[in-house]
Amino acid sequence: MEKLGTGSGERILRDSRRFYLCFKNMEFGAQCAPNLTWSHYRLIMRLTDKNAVKYYITEASENNWSVRTLDRNISTLYYQRLLSSQNKEIVIAEMKEKTADFQDRLEFIKNPAVLEFLGLPNNSGYIEAELEKTIIDHIQQFLSRHRAA
Repeated sequence: MEKLGTGSGERILRDSRRFYLCFKNMEFGAQCAPNLTWSHYRLIMRLTDKNAVKYYITEASENNWSVRTLDRNISTLYYQRLLSSQNKEIVIAEMKEKTADFQDRLEFIKNPAVLEFLGLPNNSGYIEAELEKTIIDHIQQFLSRHRAA
């Protein structure tokens, strides 16, 4: 495993296998939900009901659910409650109210892969100005490399 570098290990291999087994027979996957992160998929892979899997992928992708929103909705059986409810609007309104604080539009920046890409250590706190400067620096470097090509 050391030859493969960081990010490779027994847990990653298990999760990759689970991902394959979960989505191998589905007509869609990461290509149909590009805004979902690995963290989203790790939560969804725990489900055994294929209809619930499809529902959560679709809803999380279309509604830009954060990982915390998805986690809460799965753990509170949101899909099952919607199916059994005669007044779905009440269930939907409650979910939106309870997850409003989780719907951070910049949630993706908290993903460790983004921090690694930016060269920021995972275990540090950041002020917004530092993060913004680092992102802008990377964008400028990217653009300057591709203009020259």
